Amino acid sequence: MPNINLLTYILVFITAFIIGIVYSIRTYPKREVAQLFETFLKEGYKISEWKHFRELVDHHVKYIVKPNCETLYSSTFIRLENDNYKLTIPQVSEYFSVSFLNIDTDVIAYITNLQLNKSLPTSFVLSNKPNNKGDNEIILNTNLCWIIVRYGIPSADRIHEIHELQNNIDLIRA
Repeated sequence: MPNINLLTYILVFITAFIIGIVYSIRTYPKREVAQLFETFLKEGYKISEWKHFRELVDHHVKYIVKPNCETLYSSTFIRLENDNYKLTIPQVSEYFSVSFLNIDTDVIAYITNLQLNKSLPTSFVLSNKPNNKGDNEIILNTNLCWIIVRYGIPSADRIHEIHELQNNIDLIRA
């Protein structure tokens, strides 16, 4: 006859192990984004201040998940508890995108220059509640938003043009 106490301990151990794995999987993105945010602040950046990657990145860069080697990046964080922001994007002819991520790294909004043709605005109000500010309002249902901007590089001799775009993207409290 098997020892009941031993079986009980084994079942408790297996259950605790499974709960630990599930918890770790569910909280992993939050921990990673929190660490990125902490590093961002420790490096001296402020909320809504852009961190520009001026050189092409490779697989060693851990700040951007799965970086593209033919892309330059800019990134920042904004807090939307009490503030709205105005994002102004310069007209861009090459590939350009802005991703808005929540603490779980879910993409909650996305802008690309394919959308920014002459009939669409290049300025957007970012908020976590509808303010009825019109078509150019982007509702981000999060209090802490990680913004990643990607700039496609047409050729290596035109990187300076992308630096100008990085310098001209504007994000201010609205």
